[in-house]
Amino acid sequence: HQTILKGYHAGTMRIGDGAWIGQQCFFHAAGDLTIGENVGVGPGVRILTSTHREAGRETPILHAPLDFAPVVVEADADLGVGAILLPGVTVGRGAQVGA
Repeated sequence: HQTILKGYHAGTMRIGDGAWIGQQCFFHAAGDLTIGENVGVGPGVRILTSTHREAGRETPILHAPLDFAPVVVEADADLGVGAILLPGVTVGRGAQVGA
């Protein structure tokens, strides 16, 4: 299946009943991730809940501070093949996201 669910001590990941998750997805829950009931997640979907802040040209990106923001996918939504959700996104109930 090769899907990665990456958790962190400060963040939570909740996946609702009836959710379907395709192959080779990557879920990053440092900033909280909620996937509602009966959500479809197509193969190759990426969900990120943190990003490195720009810290100037002298600071390598790996040493830059992180900003965290939750991602919420409400019930009955569908994330199409290869879709990418970035920190702070909410996908509404029944919405469809294409790649």
